[in-house]
Amino acid sequence: MVPPRDLCTEPSNLSGSALSASMSLLSAVRNIKSLPSSAVNLIKELQELTEVLLRLSEMIGTSGCIDLSRLDSLLSLCGLACEKFEQELENRLSYPNNGVMSPRDWAKLRCMGYSVNEFRELLSVYIVTVKITLTDACFRSQPFVTTETLKAHEDLIQSAKVDVEMYLETLNERLEKILDPTTPELQQLKEWQLSVEKCILICTQLADRIDEIKSKRKDDSGTHGLHDATHHPDSQWSANGSTISNYSTGDAVQLMFSTNQRAFNGSNRGLGWRTRQAGGHFSDATGQQISKDFASISTKLICNEESGPSHSSSTVNNNSPSDPIFLSNGMNRALLSRGILAKEKLFSDFSG
Repeated sequence: MVPPRDLCTEPSNLSGSALSASMSLLSAVRNIKSLPSSAVNLIKELQELTEVLLRLSEMIGTSGCIDLSRLDSLLSLCGLACEKFEQELENRLSYPNNGVMSPRDWAKLRCMGYSVNEFRELLSVYIVTVKITLTDACFRSQPFVTTETLKAHEDLIQSAKVDVEMYLETLNERLEKILDPTTPELQQLKEWQLSVEKCILICTQLADRIDEIKSKRKDDSGTHGLHDATHHPDSQWSANGSTISNYSTGDAVQLMFSTNQRAFNGSNRGLGWRTRQAGGHFSDATGQQISKDFASISTKLICNEESGPSHSSSTVNNNSPSDPIFLSNGMNRALLSRGILAKEKLFSDFSG
């Protein structure tokens, strides 16, 4: 059995004292003969408590990132609770029980007014608080924490905070039921209340720290993006723009347009009086319609070739002051007849 400890023990020794008390209680519960099935969950909680307290003790010896001032009362009460529970076990298991505890005796077991299940819930509050403290220390000691890690711990904190707040409500209800201000249980419950409130504070502080890290990364990302856009415009254009040049020495149909508002720099050049050209920002439907119109008009021009203009060559007019898109040989009339130019805002930048 662990000897009683002074609650004013130095914070640097509290984790070791709490660890010793939890290990001693775990050993005592395991040594009970004919262990009730309801004790299995308590053993699991004690195992997890021992593990996190061991990690805390190890980290205290190797890292200066843990603020023990936030854990002093919690660790003191955790160790005290384990000691008191072990004392109750010894009283129940003494002669004539000869180390055997019946399920009924186990159900009647009380520690500072707590049933076994209530005691287990208290341990779970301490476990999650130590875990969050360890997480905070890791965040402070590591130069970089991945987004996935932040998200996982953010979910853990939110879940833990809800559980701890529910437990605090239970404590408050018990305090309200105590009418005698001199009862020893009142002072004990107030100490538990303060320690649980500290647990909530620790959860809140780490949640705020995660929000701070996420906000800083968001600001840095925006700054880097602006820096790249202003200092590396060529790379920005390569990623988001296109350069296209179409050239034909004979009769040709040349289309150059964007359907996703992506910027492009292009030119269509062609020789031949049957050359057809179009460019701009179109919808998919408009692009398909223009292609059909080109094919239809080209077919008609071929059928009427003998009666058509006898140009040896023609060059598209790039400098029309009025049309939003420049087409040759009556193409504007063909498109206007279908209402396309009236529906789409088109443009081109061609040189003949």
